[in-house]
Amino acid sequence: MVFSENPDGAVNAQVIGPSVRPRPMTVRAGDLSWGVDFEPHVVGRGVVKSDIIDGDLDLLTEIVGERWWFTLGGVRLPVPRHDELDAAVEHMADAGALELDPTVRTVLDGTEVDLSDRTVRRQFAQTTGLRRGQVAQIRRARRAFALLQQGMSPAEAAAAAGYADQAHMTRQLRILTGSTPGALPGRDGFSMS
Repeated sequence: MVFSENPDGAVNAQVIGPSVRPRPMTVRAGDLSWGVDFEPHVVGRGVVKSDIIDGDLDLLTEIVGERWWFTLGGVRLPVPRHDELDAAVEHMADAGALELDPTVRTVLDGTEVDLSDRTVRRQFAQTTGLRRGQVAQIRRARRAFALLQQGMSPAEAAAAAGYADQAHMTRQLRILTGSTPGALPGRDGFSMS
């Protein structure tokens, strides 16, 4: 979920769909953006991730008084400021705007479930918009990226993140981010957070 404010003060809220390939983002000078990256088993009520793969869902925003509000799953919520994101997620959950899929969470934790493989695959795809292996690829790439940001060498990061070798990590990062490890943001003082 991404919130943005343009220089004239207008605020937008979007749910960004899952993707296993790089997607361009349009950022204009003066725009401010902040957001929350939900775990794959967390879904906005009424949002079907499989319907927004590689796409975005604009949420209705409006200003009331001096505060901007957005609507998610029929629930009206205040647009959180950057320093309010943790409390905002709790508020979204308490208000019923977020749903958790316990089966997907259990599968992601590596625990067996008493369902057929076909049922698990179908539920996983409906909830996350991706296959289980694609989610695993994204998680491994995020782990490698974090290690690279911490200053670990590409070879060390590849081994620590579970890749066969540095070349394997480089190929996967190029597919998922469009960049090689050396060209990723955060390697020279930039950050993705």
